[in-house]
Amino acid sequence: MLLSLLLLSCNDYGINEKLSADPIIAPDFIDFGHLKSGHESGMRQIIFSNGGELPLEVDHIEIHGQRFDVELEGFTVEAGSWHALDLTYTPQTYEFNEGYLDVYLKGQEDPVSSVWFQGYGDAPVIEVDPAEHDFGPLSEDCDIDHEFAVTNVGNLDLVVNSLSELSTIPQQISINLGTLPPLPWTLPPQARIAFWTEFLAEGLPLHSLEIIVDSNDPLEPEKSILTTGETMISTTMVESYTQGSTIYVDIIWIIDNSGSMHSFQSKLASNIGDFISVFMAYSPNFQMAFITTDWPHFQQNVTFTQNTPDLVREVQALVNTIGVGGSANEKGMEMLDQALITNQTWFRQGAQLVAIFLTDEDDWSPYGATHYAQSFDSYYPQGMFLPFAIIGDVPSGCLGAWAGYDYYELIQLYRSQWWSICERDWGLQMEDIAMAIVNSASYTLDHVNPKIETISVFVNGQEVESGWNYVEDSNTIVFDWDSVPDEGDTVEISYEIWECE
Repeated sequence: MLLSLLLLSCNDYGINEKLSADPIIAPDFIDFGHLKSGHESGMRQIIFSNGGELPLEVDHIEIHGQRFDVELEGFTVEAGSWHALDLTYTPQTYEFNEGYLDVYLKGQEDPVSSVWFQGYGDAPVIEVDPAEHDFGPLSEDCDIDHEFAVTNVGNLDLVVNSLSELSTIPQQISINLGTLPPLPWTLPPQARIAFWTEFLAEGLPLHSLEIIVDSNDPLEPEKSILTTGETMISTTMVESYTQGSTIYVDIIWIIDNSGSMHSFQSKLASNIGDFISVFMAYSPNFQMAFITTDWPHFQQNVTFTQNTPDLVREVQALVNTIGVGGSANEKGMEMLDQALITNQTWFRQGAQLVAIFLTDEDDWSPYGATHYAQSFDSYYPQGMFLPFAIIGDVPSGCLGAWAGYDYYELIQLYRSQWWSICERDWGLQMEDIAMAIVNSASYTLDHVNPKIETISVFVNGQEVESGWNYVEDSNTIVFDWDSVPDEGDTVEISYEIWECE
């Protein structure tokens, strides 16, 4: 009896209590402040202390956020000891970055702690406008010029060191600095300077000049400007095409459903009627579905077509149900790639696929834009896959939206278009996207700046005076949906180009 009481007493006083490790991680928030991109890298230490009786075994660390780096392998902290982990931040351009790391202990599925951090990159950022210019066809002995602007969109002084001329073929295009001061030029933030190029149409027919703008931009010190021109003897152009089969368009929206997307999804729902009304007017044979950046299957398993009753209301209702409970690791390109596999029977043979990404984050897919472009090209021949994107402004983001670098790269690979997710007028933006899709199936003229009043369209030798429009912004002839020539028809477009001004 006495022995039993003694044993109970020992248990009451914790002699047999289970020993454990006691992790203490500090600090829980790190602000790197402002660093000069390309020249400075910040380092802060995270201290792991073990206040328990057993060794603290860290299995691994996961880091989330761009430009931050830390040792991810596990380590052991003995009882009563501590371990320092170096966290570095290396900004590459004018940008704001934030992120966090999760600490996982051995034998535990959930992180035991998270450390949040942020930092700013200060840098000059060069922007050239336009990046390329085609003087177009110009009658012999005529000359024309064009303005190019260099703007500093960063927050430190931009130094333009030089303008270099590269030409691989004989050319009559040259740089004109006019009354500008001699190089180098120093541009404070938001400052702009402009120079001119001149084209004299003489000699050989084709001319080109590449201008290399060298600056102290840490991310992109060299910007290329390409100028081209054509010397023409005759000013009357005739272009001939053979009409293909009826154009079918499959449209798939890839919508970010993470926690920050509520307002942007609402804008899409409120303005998608403008997209549908324009698209219906030009291309009635389409189908449209929605996926998210974390799920490749169609939302509600619904497909919309030109025959869907009350189409605008039905699409708005679906968009409003997508929600913001999705993953914070947005994988738009990966989900589209998976959708092409999981929904193979949906995509119509011979139809053009148009993918529209909507997100306020960069892409977190496991591979880069080049990889996914190769995958998309394996499904679709050239010209039959066309990506668009509504993303945060590149390079610095906008209004809390991160810059969509990877989506921008994909857009560049296909020479398509992107729009700002921070744009106020989404109605106009939706119309622009719809017109971009319509124009992708149109006849693009070989020469820019035609005399609009001289444009004539012929189908099988007969002039067609109605049922088509010239779209100046895209330099295309677009047939009304009910006036599209039949498959195999010959379409000829004649027009005159501008003489010397």
